Amino acid sequence: MAMTEDEQSKVTRESFVATWEALVNGGVSREIVASIAMSMALAELTAIFGKAVTAHGLEKLPDTIRSGAFDVKEKV
Repeated sequence: MAMTEDEQSKVTRESFVATWEALVNGGVSREIVASIAMSMALAELTAIFGKAVTAHGLEKLPDTIRSGAFDVKEKV
């Protein structure tokens, strides 16, 4: 049976956080992990949706960041 979107999101988030923590605890800087994660995410979004749609979707990113949407908080 396929996982629901919520289940997929939960398992992905938990795995991603564990991997992130393992990398940082292993000596990789948070800046490097974040940069690689962002690059991979943008490459994947571009592959899925194309350049124009991805760029359009990111146009509101500065306002989203300024609103506090990505402030550090427990999300797992």
